[in-house]
Amino acid sequence: MFHYIISLGFFCGVAASMDRYGLRSCSGPFDWCFSGFDGVIQTIEERFEHFFEYQNLEAVPAKPREIKDIRYHFHFLHDIQNSAFLMLEYPAVKEKYARRNEHFLLMLEKPCCCIRAIQNAEEIDFINTHQKEIKLLFKQFNPENEVIFLIPADLKGIPISFTSFYYVNNYDGDTKEALTRTFDSNPELLSWLLANSDPEQIKLNLARKKRAV
Repeated sequence: MFHYIISLGFFCGVAASMDRYGLRSCSGPFDWCFSGFDGVIQTIEERFEHFFEYQNLEAVPAKPREIKDIRYHFHFLHDIQNSAFLMLEYPAVKEKYARRNEHFLLMLEKPCCCIRAIQNAEEIDFINTHQKEIKLLFKQFNPENEVIFLIPADLKGIPISFTSFYYVNNYDGDTKEALTRTFDSNPELLSWLLANSDPEQIKLNLARKKRAV
């Protein structure tokens, strides 16, 4: 039984779908950005020491609300109103992420299931190659921690050697509702998550979500 379910990205659909079913307890550092899994692993290994540092941030041409962290190759789309004024907006965003990062590490000390939606075939190769190190990283915090991976259905033919579920990414880049249905294409995945989650924590999460509406 997992006390927390945590999103490891790569996109907003994981966190949004967790929220829909009461599986998300709070905002995490990887919830609302695009991330490569090697960058996520590096970030956790470094205990977020260099996460969102000003000298690593770059504006994205023609996308004033998007910034890129060149150290980890993360793209942040929801934190900055205008990258031309990044220096002014940066302190508040940095403080927000410092809180999220600290809470993320504290959550890992309790039994957690971390969910990573796989981005592409190269990411599958990375996980196959580094599966032992990935597992050890998360079990350093708590021996009951697990990581599961969501594999796009169109990558089904690639050999894998890790715990995974297939899913269909129906997000069209526009409809927010589609983001919250990332888990719906695989009933087995949703059933597994609900069966292995703390029911009291789910109630708390849903109550918090209701109050926020």
